[in-house]
Amino acid sequence: LVKSGALKDLNEHFSLTYICSDSVTLCLPNSYRVNFFNQRTALVKWTDYFLWHLTFVKLFRKNMGLKQGHKNYKITMFSRKLRFLLIVSSLPVIYEIAMLFMEKLIVRYDKAIYNCLKKINPEIVILPGGPFDPFGLDVIKCTKKLRIKSVMCVLNWDFFSNKGLLRAKPDIVCVWGQQMYEMVVGTNRTSREKVKIIGVPQYEIYRKKISMSDARKHLGLPEDKKLWL
Repeated sequence: LVKSGALKDLNEHFSLTYICSDSVTLCLPNSYRVNFFNQRTALVKWTDYFLWHLTFVKLFRKNMGLKQGHKNYKITMFSRKLRFLLIVSSLPVIYEIAMLFMEKLIVRYDKAIYNCLKKINPEIVILPGGPFDPFGLDVIKCTKKLRIKSVMCVLNWDFFSNKGLLRAKPDIVCVWGQQMYEMVVGTNRTSREKVKIIGVPQYEIYRKKISMSDARKHLGLPEDKKLWL
């Protein structure tokens, strides 16, 4: 999001502060680094791992049905014990109870991120949406507790079709197009008012490189005809 220029207009009109995990190597201005994941206990880390894959199994069961949903090739790569636990935990009612119990009592939220956000006290938090992102998940959880508005800009084309369900919902989810919009509203049960179509944030960088006319000339394509890819 930073390198692509997707935040350029925001940077010109507002004061931006960056918060990132300590694994980020990009040097960001006015930024805070938070060491969060390494402070977790083994139980919390395993539970977090289990919940990510539980949402993954639940998504495939929703899309493909109870009989076929657990036969996805990624799910079959799990050990028998883990696969059994995931399949049983993904059943209706059991899934809701398991998610509520594990999220609220075991994984909870990260205090380092919470304290950092509380110190900054932003008007709004914008975060990149990626699959299996424990840092982003904790940020959303902390914004809920601090009553700060959150906006997720989805980065992956298959985030909602192939990577699982949202474990915590931001106030606004920004998606690429209509198909992704329907996936968020349908499978993730998010209200239509909370989903916005904005295109692909990280592709903003290509707008600077070359104009459409110059690109057509470079590729030897006619400028007056529509193209099918």
